[in-house]
Amino acid sequence: MRTSPAVIYRLDLANDFKGTFISENIGSIMGHSSAQMLSRNFWESNVHPNDLAVLEKKYLQLVERKERHHSYEYRFKHRQGHYTWVHDSATVAYDENGQPLESVGSWTDISEIKTKEAELIRTNQELDEFAYIASHDLKEPLRGIHNYSQFLLEYYAEKLNEDGRSKLETLCRLTQRMENLINSLLHFSRLGRVDRSYDDTDLDEKSIPIYKWP
Repeated sequence: MRTSPAVIYRLDLANDFKGTFISENIGSIMGHSSAQMLSRNFWESNVHPNDLAVLEKKYLQLVERKERHHSYEYRFKHRQGHYTWVHDSATVAYDENGQPLESVGSWTDISEIKTKEAELIRTNQELDEFAYIASHDLKEPLRGIHNYSQFLLEYYAEKLNEDGRSKLETLCRLTQRMENLINSLLHFSRLGRVDRSYDDTDLDEKSIPIYKWP
């Protein structure tokens, strides 16, 4: 248990979240002793302030829905003063009246993962900026070619034969197509990083159309 990467804990939810057990390897992850972690209000006082309110709200929703399993990510203060990201996964037991009795779970240090996520977000932002600047620079000469082709068609159409006008019209069409392709690529590059919203769907709802392959 001392060398396990996961910290095992047990909480008495009926007794104001009093800790009743925590594995000794908490010291290697957080620097705190097991006795400190089990002392009253120690957990609440060391969770990052921005995360504590969110966790309390999620717990109330958990109890209201009588859910047995939960999984959270939040920051906990290390003994040295910095915050460590942890993944908290637990199972909740309820009494016959639906009141929470006990929670048994595990902590895992995910600081390295969070660091890599932050680096990935920063890299994606830099790529977005580069793609925007590159697309702008690529479209500028295209617009110049398109505009000058339009000027030639407008002011020198009488001096051009049919083949010349056709080639200029083709040039205008191709430059416009190229600009559309650049815009599409720019849009496509951002699709994977947009915020997505999800809605619950009742698959038993009769009003939902069902399509069959012919």
